[in-house]
Amino acid sequence: MLMAYEVTRDWPVATRLIHVPDPVSSEPSSHPIAAPVLDPQFEPVIVPILRAGLPLAEGIMTVLPDAPMGHIGVQRQLESAELDQYLVALPALEKQPMFILVDPVVGTGNAARQIIEGLHDNVGIPYEAIRFVTLLISPKGVEELAQVSDVRIYAASVEDKLSRRDYVEPGFGNAANRLYG
Repeated sequence: MLMAYEVTRDWPVATRLIHVPDPVSSEPSSHPIAAPVLDPQFEPVIVPILRAGLPLAEGIMTVLPDAPMGHIGVQRQLESAELDQYLVALPALEKQPMFILVDPVVGTGNAARQIIEGLHDNVGIPYEAIRFVTLLISPKGVEELAQVSDVRIYAASVEDKLSRRDYVEPGFGNAANRLYG
C-alpha cells in the first residue's frame, strides 16, 4: 500500500473544492478548501500479473479504491523458460490511462518486459503511462527493464542474484505458491 503513494507522486493533479466536516459538530464546513485530486482527464488502472500480483494490487486498491482493475495472465514453461500469455483482460477506458502493472517478484525481467511491450505494441498504451511495481527484483531484472524506455520501476528491494533456475535469491520462493498453495 505504501508503494502506491510513491507510484502516484508525480501524477498530474487538478484542484477541486471540497467541504470537510467541522471537527466539533461533524457538519460540513461552510468554507470549502482546495484539495489536490488526480487530473480528471487521467484514469488509474491497476493491472496485476496473475496470480501472484493480486494481493499487491489489493493493497494499491486501498489507496486508489475507484481505480478499475485489469488482469494479465502469464505462465512460464518450466522446461524452456518460454512465456505463455493466456489472458489480457483490461477495462474499457474513456480517459487517458495511467497503468500500475503489479508483480511481486522479478527475476530475469524477460516476462515483465514482454508484458510491458505487449501493452505498448498491442494495446497502444504509451510507455510513460506505465508504472511497474514489484517487491523484489534482481539486478538482471533491473537491467532488462531499463531497456524499456520511459517505464518507471518501483521496487521495495533489489536482491543479490538469480539462482541457476532464474529465481531471485535470497527472495521468498514462488510468490503465487506461497499465497495460494
